[in-house]
Amino acid sequence: MAFTSKCRQLLLMSHKLQAIKIKSLRLFFVLQRVNHVVDVEQAWGDEFTLRRYHDQVLSYGSPPVKFVRALILGDDIPQTAD
Repeated sequence: MAFTSKCRQLLLMSHKLQAIKIKSLRLFFVLQRVNHVVDVEQAWGDEFTLRRYHDQVLSYGSPPVKFVRALILGDDIPQTAD
């Protein structure tokens, strides 16, 4: 009985850790996106609007943010997987 109880506790901890990893990963992507928007806003200056930004992003389909950033800002496309 004690062994089963320990297994349940470990399983619950495992699920909690998985949830924390997912939340951390989501936060990372949100922060990456916010930094990207700020960079584009600085580059475009007074011509920046969220509508223009989103239209431009959506025109590229769904590549990773680092590729969209390079395309919008005219940077070289990253070649390494980082």
